Amino acid sequence: MTEFCFAPDLTGQEIAEALRKLPPGLAVSAPVVALGGRNAAHPGRMVFASKALLRLFGARNLDELSDRLFAAAEPGAKRLADLAENLPLDGDPRIEKLRFILGPATQSIIFLCRRVACDDGASLFIAAALDFPESADDPTAGAPSLARENAEEPSPAPRSTEEIPVPPTRSPNEAGVVRFLWRTDAEDRILEVTAPFAKTVGGTGADLVGRNFIDVARRLDAGQGGWLSELMARRRPWSGVEILWPIEGGAAGAPICFGAAPSFDRERRFAGYRGFGIIHLERAPQLDRARRKRAGGRLPSSARPRAAHMAGRPTLGPRQPAR
Repeated sequence: MTEFCFAPDLTGQEIAEALRKLPPGLAVSAPVVALGGRNAAHPGRMVFASKALLRLFGARNLDELSDRLFAAAEPGAKRLADLAENLPLDGDPRIEKLRFILGPATQSIIFLCRRVACDDGASLFIAAALDFPESADDPTAGAPSLARENAEEPSPAPRSTEEIPVPPTRSPNEAGVVRFLWRTDAEDRILEVTAPFAKTVGGTGADLVGRNFIDVARRLDAGQGGWLSELMARRRPWSGVEILWPIEGGAAGAPICFGAAPSFDRERRFAGYRGFGIIHLERAPQLDRARRKRAGGRLPSSARPRAAHMAGRPTLGPRQPAR
């Protein structure tokens, strides 16, 4: 269950509304940070963040994490601060690979970022870490703890003294959700798939490299493959394409929810897509015990299979000029 550290005057309802600004499925699996929003004291105020991000960056509270992510001299912080201030309001999500100093080395983290308008005229900047490092002992996989709406309101203690309790250690995939990243070229050929994909479904990521992403999707699900072809042809961000993917050695497949944003070269020519996938192991209850152990997921016995495709059309971002 995703745990958040949030400002005393923020409610669970407001967190839930903010998370809905992210592509479907992403908010339940990726660590998130948010600035500004409705009734914020100033646009740069951090209003909530996943506790996993605080642990990764060694921050004790939101103020310290804000200084590290948006005010530090390192390249990632400078770029994130620029995005928080200058991304077009209600525009397409932006996927950025940002560099931060973590311990003795510099490490890259890929963030999906959006800046959206609020009812009171303020803006909310929200960013999700797509490739959160497993070494950070992330306990955030699975459904976020948004039931705070029906629980006690946050303590009125000042944010500067807000303590971050460390929960028991567990695997990032224990709740049955696995994230991975992928990348294509301008001809929709797959250039890269990160390791969690192969570790979970079997085989190797290299099995897909060089193949046309749309062709692969159509072979698995003709209907969703058709939607994917239409979405990728528009050169705009999209999300919510769900395909039932076969699991090596298992009796059933697992739904994978895909999303992506286009990338452009220095001359503003389309260069392909940078995307993410969310493997929903909790929705594949027929996987055998060995397959579950290899994937790192504990599948609840109460889970039931769902259709391989989502009801309705996938989400398509609003049209924006190439950036």
